[in-house]
Amino acid sequence: NLAFAEFPSFQGPNRMSELHVNQIKGFLNREFGGKIDLSDYQGKPQNEVESAFLSRALAAYALVTLTAISVDQAAAAVTDGYQDNGIDAIFFDSVEKQLYLVQSKWSHDGSGTIDRGSVQKFIQGVRDLLNGQFNRFNAKVQSKKSEVEQALLDASAGFMLVTTYTGTQSLASEP
Repeated sequence: NLAFAEFPSFQGPNRMSELHVNQIKGFLNREFGGKIDLSDYQGKPQNEVESAFLSRALAAYALVTLTAISVDQAAAAVTDGYQDNGIDAIFFDSVEKQLYLVQSKWSHDGSGTIDRGSVQKFIQGVRDLLNGQFNRFNAKVQSKKSEVEQALLDASAGFMLVTTYTGTQSLASEP
């Protein structure tokens, strides 16, 4: 049982307005400020830290929207970082028996999408995860091993692949 969901945040002709992007940014800062792990960005330029925070907070917000978990639980589900294999958040809802795997991208101008290469990386990461190849992932993903294994060992569990981004463009298609 595998499902795929795509959540562009605001629909418009070609891109979100700067107002919409700023509203989303303000919301994510209020809800997730100080709750998202950014320790891997210490010493990096502020604009990189901000982009990482917003992308990670967007992944967490997708989980809040799709599940009954709290902001704190969603923030703890974020796995984004070097060697995440395209998987930015992981959460297993043991009551609903649903494993959520999230990829997120933040676009400051609201014209973004998730490019084909990123989608392919995400799909390969999902394959590696479903095959139990945790050695291909960072420590954040590896810390979710028991959640993932719980889903993998439950024949009634479903798997939801989620992409979320600030933009109105559809996911990149094949050329």
